[in-house]
Amino acid sequence: MKALFRTVLIVCTLPATVAHAQSIAPELISGYNPSIVSKVYEINKQTPLSNQQQAALARLLQERDSTVTQMILQQQPDSVILARKNGFEQKIYALAEVKQYNDTLIARKARALASADLASLSQYHRTGPLTATGLGDLLFARYQLIIADMIQRPITAQATLQAVSQLNAVIHNKTDSVISAAYAYNYLRQLDAIKKLPDTVKGKIAERFARLGRGRELTRAERMEAALRSFVADTAIYARLYKNEIQRQARLLTQAEVRQYAKYKPSKECHDELIRLADQKNYELALTSETYSQWPAKRDSIFYQTCHLYDSLIERSLYKDGALINASYFSAAVRMRKLLKLTNTQVDSLLDKGLTLNRLRDSVWRISPLAPFDSKDYENQHISRILTEDQLALLLTFKYQHDAETNALNDWKDLEKRGLTRDMNKEVVVRQLTSYYIQLKSTSSMYAYDLEKQTAYSRNIRDNMPKALKILQYARKNNVTSASAQNLKIEW
Repeated sequence: MKALFRTVLIVCTLPATVAHAQSIAPELISGYNPSIVSKVYEINKQTPLSNQQQAALARLLQERDSTVTQMILQQQPDSVILARKNGFEQKIYALAEVKQYNDTLIARKARALASADLASLSQYHRTGPLTATGLGDLLFARYQLIIADMIQRPITAQATLQAVSQLNAVIHNKTDSVISAAYAYNYLRQLDAIKKLPDTVKGKIAERFARLGRGRELTRAERMEAALRSFVADTAIYARLYKNEIQRQARLLTQAEVRQYAKYKPSKECHDELIRLADQKNYELALTSETYSQWPAKRDSIFYQTCHLYDSLIERSLYKDGALINASYFSAAVRMRKLLKLTNTQVDSLLDKGLTLNRLRDSVWRISPLAPFDSKDYENQHISRILTEDQLALLLTFKYQHDAETNALNDWKDLEKRGLTRDMNKEVVVRQLTSYYIQLKSTSSMYAYDLEKQTAYSRNIRDNMPKALKILQYARKNNVTSASAQNLKIEW
């Protein structure tokens, strides 16, 4: 079937009956089988043949068919049959009238295929009509070669391959040039809808766009963006031009950032606030990325300012929610705001001081990551100015509760070890010792910047030290053990 398709006379199916028999020589109709008559007739319709020419063509067709049929009956190899058949086809194609017929048919089919390609390119790239670009002529020439080669093979196979290859390179360059020109035109027209640019500027952009396409592996969008940024500095244009991309980038950044906050298990109110802040932050980052890409120093400065502002607000929200915790007085007081009955002003002040403390710590660790950082002075200085004495006392009670209980239990164990717990109730003693340690630690912190009060109150607390602790201190000083405790008599 493939060999038959290649031949000149198989390009179409012909009617078996001859409607205009007068155009065919009578001796042809009576002397040859209907299939040969039909083929001669079809060619004669397109290219009128004399009786002599009709007879010559019919003889060749009949000789070809009978020879091929005989070879098939003799079961000769396919390659031999094909070679013999190709020899007949060369003779048939050499007839001037057959060549003229084929050229007409080839041109019609090539023109149809070229027109279809132009339409597809125009629709895909949204360029508008491409008929006046010269691309259609190149496509037509290529299809002429391909279709002619299908008919004439194997005579012209190698020559056609080279010619088509050369045409393909030309067509590729021409297609890119035509599509790029249409892309630039549509892009600049879209730009005019945002802000009208002078024709001279648009001309420079188009010229730069064309130059960037020579020998570079850049997409048209990348080339146009580079050309545009070379001549246009108005950031408002980029904000509108890349609006969809900015929103897409911001959405992806926010989704990734909000996922990180899940580990803090924030409340719903805090979670909603985090999303709102992350949305604003990442939109501004994406906007800055698109509008200041040709000014990296300015872009990076805006990045830093934006991140510093919104990260502080996000951190503040997490601290306020109690989701983010550190060991400072400020963080502890915010977590206990209901118990301490803090006002909104007090909460805001605590958050501000807490975040400032974090910045101070980070600035030290940025220079020396292993450097010690003591926040005690800063905390003592500011916490007493924000909270009332009662609020601070309650805060310190909770802050030192665990340490005080630990110290009290250790003291009780030491008393037991030394055999000094006779007539003592563990629960009462531990409670007394815990209260004593809380008062002592709280006084030291509360009056850190009033040494006179700190000394006076601390002395008063020590003067009222629980009896059990006095016994333990005496025992420690005099190395009293369980063996000697039986004879121990202490007067107070």
